Parts: sequence; structure tokens; C-alpha cells
Amino acid sequence: MRLSIVHTGLIIGVMLTTAACGAAQSVAGVRDVSAEDPRIAGLWRAAARFDRAQHGFTPLTISGEVKWESVPRHGYDAMLHTYSPNPGGERTIAFRRTANGYRWIGEQQTFNGPSEYDSVDGRVREQITIAYEIEPVSGAPLRQLSIHYWGKDPRLGDDPAAALTLAQVRPILAEWGVR
Repeated sequence: MRLSIVHTGLIIGVMLTTAACGAAQSVAGVRDVSAEDPRIAGLWRAAARFDRAQHGFTPLTISGEVKWESVPRHGYDAMLHTYSPNPGGERTIAFRRTANGYRWIGEQQTFNGPSEYDSVDGRVREQITIAYEIEPVSGAPLRQLSIHYWGKDPRLGDDPAAALTLAQVRPILAEWGVR
């Protein structure tokens, strides 16, 4: 059976795409883990050293859904992603490898509010995101809070690029049930 150049090109393209996807998945190094998985115990210890309350984050709870990025990326060597029921929301914690394990270098927590609004992605819930980094990870300013709101609450504005203060968002978060 003879294949045309077009068919041969399509087959090769599919093979390369399949190989690339497989390589991307293995390079990604992201896996679902139990919060009690001993492989991430050192990450939890490093994360516990950060003063969350001072920076507007909720206490670190080691429960819920956890994803672990074990392959170094631009700006960090490991990362934990936690997902908990509202109002805890989503948390991302970045780490740098040290001679003795890991060191916390940044954190971001997103809180979901009760209201919804129409966006280019359809109907979504309002959110407040707080980030703090001591090394560049996400582009947030270093060693200062980065707080942004997505939604239509006139008290917080509707410009997600506008930086907010902890004093502005704490009353809103309290209304949302964040302690």
C-alpha cells in the first residue's frame, strides 16, 4: 500500500504530537498526593515557617486535595497546590531546594466569594487573590503583598490590575466567612 505525501505527513505529525504530549506529561511532574504523603512532609514543614496571619493568609491546613509539582520550574524547585472547600479556596506554595530539604519562597491563596458575574469566560464567582513572594515565582512584587479582586463589588472596584491592601479586603473576606 502506498501512502501519499500528505498522508505520510499526517501520520508523522500525529506520532510527533503524541510523543510530545507524553514527554510533556512526564516532564510536568505534577501528581495527586495525599496530604499525609511522607514525600511532601518536608514541604509542609517549610511552609509552616511562613507567618500567614501577618500577611492575610488563612492557617495552613493539611487536608483536602493536594497536587505536588516535584520537577523544578522557572523560579522554584517544588510546588504544592491545595484545594479546599470555600472559603479556603485554592493555595499554591513554592519552594526552593536547600542542602537540608526545602525553603518556602512564595505563596498565593485565592478566595471565592458568594457573588457571580459575567466575564469573557462566562459566569464566574468573584475572587480575591493574595500573593507574597521572597523570590521571583509568579511576577508578584518581592517582599510585599500583592492583592487583587475579580468581580463587581463596588467597594473593591472592577479592575483586576488594581492592587488592593489587606485593610481593604479583610472586611470582605470576613463577610465571605474567611477566618
